[in-house]
Amino acid sequence: MVKDLDVKLRVCRDMKRLQQKDVSEKTGIGQTSISNYETGDVTPTLENLIILADFYNTSLDFLCSRDTETAIVTKDLTPSQVEMMQRLADEFRIANKNGEDK
Repeated sequence: MVKDLDVKLRVCRDMKRLQQKDVSEKTGIGQTSISNYETGDVTPTLENLIILADFYNTSLDFLCSRDTETAIVTKDLTPSQVEMMQRLADEFRIANKNGEDK
């Protein structure tokens, strides 16, 4: 089992505010499989990991703990939207450094 894969899959689903059946319907992966992945009882196949990473707009490296930061896929965004996201992330980093979010 990949370290924390079950937790990351659950968090990704929760962030999209979806039920397991919604993920199943949208990805074609069985609801029982989604449940088993999220409880850590079963490790997804590489094919299903790729499907889930694409669906959740994250990377395989993040899901498989090779990258500890959440990746945001910007594939379908315009250059100005990507720039706005970068500025917003920079503002959050500055606020966190200054202790403004405590």
